Amino acid sequence: MLFPQLIKANLQTKSLGREIEYYQRLESTNVEAFELIDEGGITDGTMVITDHQYKGKGRQGRSWFASPGKAVTFSVILRSEISVQQNGFLSLAAVVAAAESVEKFGLTPALKWPNDILISGKKCGGILVETKV
Repeated sequence: MLFPQLIKANLQTKSLGREIEYYQRLESTNVEAFELIDEGGITDGTMVITDHQYKGKGRQGRSWFASPGKAVTFSVILRSEISVQQNGFLSLAAVVAAAESVEKFGLTPALKWPNDILISGKKCGGILVETKV
């Protein structure tokens, strides 16, 4: 089980994760994030997190699921204007940051272009960057 207050207390950021929308179960954190954006009033850096994501979104329309309590699944809403070219850099920066976080647990991650994190040759995570105009 994820604990939003514990996450907030341990973040060292100015905006990322200062607001957390937590759900026990969601189809997709990405889908929920876009719905929150459409409703309005969501702040920059808001995280959408869930303990059980049963229809996560992947590249090229693929879907996947995360068993309850076995994964950290979240989306971050960034309300900034970036160009299409910068969008690719955002994905790269996110996957590198995630890999560096994994290293802090004594593991040795590898990156698989363009968005996967591997440990011992097996995928343990991925990044999907989506934009909305």
